[in-house]
Amino acid sequence: MTKNRKSLRPIGIITASALLAAMMMSHATPSLGADFGREDSGVMDRKILPLIGSFAARYREEPVSYFNLTDEEKLLRQQSRRLIAPPHARDWIHAIASRVQRYRVTAPLDHRLSTNAYYAYLRSDRFRSTAGRYGRLSADMAADAALIPPFFARASQVVAADTMRIEAVAAFGPVGDERYALQSPLVRPMTSVQTAANARIYENRELIDWVDRAVAFRIESYRNAIERLAIEEPDERVGLADGELQRLELIFTKARIAYMQPDVKTETVRRSRYMMGRDGQDQAVDPYDTPVPQK
Repeated sequence: MTKNRKSLRPIGIITASALLAAMMMSHATPSLGADFGREDSGVMDRKILPLIGSFAARYREEPVSYFNLTDEEKLLRQQSRRLIAPPHARDWIHAIASRVQRYRVTAPLDHRLSTNAYYAYLRSDRFRSTAGRYGRLSADMAADAALIPPFFARASQVVAADTMRIEAVAAFGPVGDERYALQSPLVRPMTSVQTAANARIYENRELIDWVDRAVAFRIESYRNAIERLAIEEPDERVGLADGELQRLELIFTKARIAYMQPDVKTETVRRSRYMMGRDGQDQAVDPYDTPVPQK
């Protein structure tokens, strides 16, 4: 097996290089607009890249599921695209890196990205005034603040569904795979249903973790831009931008807490004094005895 992998390594490198070149050439096509929330429309995005990505992930021995996506999982992936894309559309290097990672063509690359790219974009000749740079910075932070809570709310729903999936696997036990053979005529599923279920859970968690890192990357990019602008183009808007950044960090923190702790403990409802005995204990005499909320 090791020998075969070594023999396939040059082929994999050539294929990845050709794919990367093709993606760079097609970067200006309208289909890349899907990174910002719209559905992928091209054959490259809908068929070719997902297929190549699944082969590449299997080659790296990463879990790959052949299950259909649920509605919530589809929405989660759509909502993630705006957050894992670079903070600005003209950063085409980071855009390509996020695109190949999204389709799993390569191993994760987001840890190699630079937080200085956003400030380099702001100080470019695209903006002809200090007010324009601060205005764009504020607009980008406000847009992220509106996208973060819905994503993590959706993530909580997906994680809850994954819990139900685990319970279903444990309840039904081994399930035959013959009925799944016709769903993938090009690539027959070689794993059991249980393995595919665990792989889908892995894919969902990896996506959520990636968005978590991507939002932290954006916040650090904005912080770096504010600090550099305060030195290079001091303006009274620095304080406003710093306040918006703090608000974005707070929204991100609260969204993460809500995602990681979806089960919020509810307060115990106090009974009315008319439902209590002299000793302060519940009377429990009336069969229709119900708690009475206190104002």
